[in-house]
Amino acid sequence: MRQAKIALCLVLGLLALSSCSGGANDSANVRTLPADPPLGQMKRLPAGKYVTGQFEPTLTLKVGPGWKLLEERQNYFGLSWQNTRGGDSTIYFINPPPEVYDQSNPEELSPEPAPEDWVGWFRSHPYMLVDKPQPTSVGGVSGKRIDMYVDLLPEEYQSVWCGGGRDVALWPLQDGAWCAIEGTLDRLFVLDDVEGKKVIIDVGSPSGTFEEFLPRAQKVLETVEWEGE
Repeated sequence: MRQAKIALCLVLGLLALSSCSGGANDSANVRTLPADPPLGQMKRLPAGKYVTGQFEPTLTLKVGPGWKLLEERQNYFGLSWQNTRGGDSTIYFINPPPEVYDQSNPEELSPEPAPEDWVGWFRSHPYMLVDKPQPTSVGGVSGKRIDMYVDLLPEEYQSVWCGGGRDVALWPLQDGAWCAIEGTLDRLFVLDDVEGKKVIIDVGSPSGTFEEFLPRAQKVLETVEWEGE
């Protein structure tokens, strides 16, 4: 009987050790997104699962080989993928800003309070062509999805904050402006309530490579988990 008890204790001890070891390995397999790469460069991400280090609300996602980190801030972060036909496509996670540029005169870049209805704001922008909203969800959080691209620019239009080209500044940043890029097709996922916050996810690609990139981006979005949910 004493030997049986010792054997049982050994078995239970091994099971407990195995359980603890498994949990530790699972935790170790989740990497924190690395510190920002130098300005103008991107940091290659080994395939695996990542958790945000600065962006809030905190989330985890999985990427395969070939993805790079563009940058991460508390209010946004971006991932990049190089297309087979050249050019980079991106996924950005964005906390909507407190101010946007006045749509009534988008060339003047006058700030005004951000809208409550972001989908309506994008759809009413005079320089954007936006399709009908579709219901969607990411990581179990519901919202709306729209596709949009820059259109109907005046012939003489030149952007001040977007490199002097024909891109459209949408809202101010501390060191510039958030711009919609001419020739890029963007699929936006506007999520209503992620831990009490709205979140915009922008899947963007040059229009000629968008269909190639979209399934790859969708595969990443399907792995998103909001840590507070």
